[in-house]
Formats: sequence, C-alpha cells, structure tokens
Amino acid sequence: MPPKKRASTTTTTSKVSPRKKTKTGTGRASRSRASTGKTASSELALDQDAPKHFSAIRCAKWFSEYEDTDEPGVIGPDGVMRFCQDLGVDAATIEVLVIAWKLGAQTMGYFKKDEWLHGMKSLGADSTAKLIKYLDHFRGISDRPEEFKDLYMFAFGFAKESDQKSLSIDHAKGMWQILMPSDRFAHITRFLEFLDEERPVKVINKDQWKSFLEFSTTVAENLHDYDENSAWPVLFDEYVIWKKKRYQEND
Repeated sequence: MPPKKRASTTTTTSKVSPRKKTKTGTGRASRSRASTGKTASSELALDQDAPKHFSAIRCAKWFSEYEDTDEPGVIGPDGVMRFCQDLGVDAATIEVLVIAWKLGAQTMGYFKKDEWLHGMKSLGADSTAKLIKYLDHFRGISDRPEEFKDLYMFAFGFAKESDQKSLSIDHAKGMWQILMPSDRFAHITRFLEFLDEERPVKVINKDQWKSFLEFSTTVAENLHDYDENSAWPVLFDEYVIWKKKRYQEND
C-alpha cells in the first residue's frame, strides 16, 4: 500500500505542472496578441478620419526610422538630429520649432509617438517628402500674426524646464534668435545686446516674454512712441534708458 501512495503523489504532481505551463504560455500569447491588436487598431482608427492620402501605418513606420532603441515610443535628441538632416534643415530653426508646435511636443529635443502620429495626421504628412513641402510655409509664419503669436507663446513653455515657471536667460535668448530675425524685428539685436551687457535678469518670466512680442511689434525702433507710463515690465523701461543712452544718436 505505501508504494501506491507514492505513485499517486508523483502522478498528481506530473499532471499539475504541465497545466500551469500551458496556462501561463497561453496568457502571454493572449496578452501579446491583444497588445499588437491594440496598436494596429489605434493606427487604423487614425486612418479612418485622416486627410486623403495619409496613412497612419506608413507614418508609424516613418517614426520608427528615428525611434530611440533604448526608449521605444520616443524620438530622442539623436533621432531628432537625423530627422532634421533628412529634412535638410538645422535643428535650431523656426521650421523645426513650427513642427514641434504642430506636433504638440512637450519636451524640447524629444518627440513621443502619439505626438508624432496625431500631429503629422493634422498636417497630412506621413513621409519626409510630404513634410518638406510645408517648410516654406513654416518659414513664413511671421507673416501670419495670429499664428505667429500662438507659436511664440508655445515656445516659452517648450523651452523652459518643466518644473520652472520662468525661462532661463540663455534659453530665452536662443528662442528669440530663432523666432525673431533682425530684418523683421528691429529691437531684437539691441535688446539681446542689452541683456548681455547689463545682465539685468537671470530668467525671463511669462509676462516679460509675452510683453516683448508686443513691444517689438508696436514700439518704433527709435523709441519715439514709447510711453514710460504704460504698464510695461520694468525690464523694458531699463532697456529704453540703456538704448537711448548708447544708441539714440545713431538711431
């Protein structure tokens, strides 16, 4: 009788073990199929109401050309540089800033897959060749004041650190140089010179950032219409005093 008990125990154990393996394997396969199906369904859903000739599947493959191998679902700085090279533009240009704005990118130097798919869908671009056709339009955004204002305000949040309320002076100057060429914005060269020489602030807050666009588009280069009693941030009063002292005779 004892041998029968041992045989019974061994038999029971051998039957349970394979069932566990089979069940676990089936679960993994099921989850894998579900995940793949979810991704495919998401891309197909984008295709259903996409602009004509736009393919979300083709757009996703395009994204994968630049995707970070160490962080799936993200294009990092290296990928962004390769993306810019394929477009034939420098990364520090208004065209790339407009693309980031159109994609709703949250972090400078990074594009997430969902940002890419939805942003490119809104543009109707699913390849480098299609996006290149928009570049001239992007370059001319300063000719469209309302669009430019939206881009300008996007740039503030895009360039600042996520845990900060203000923009570092270096990042602010870099963004101004991208957004405001001197042949269109008369104050930009002198204003940046003022910031470098006088170092009046270490950061630019949102009110100063917003006000500089208004200042640049409403105040004459010779400052004859600047109203010191208006509610300009103090930074601009200081700039006006500095410029009048240094350049009024030449301007």
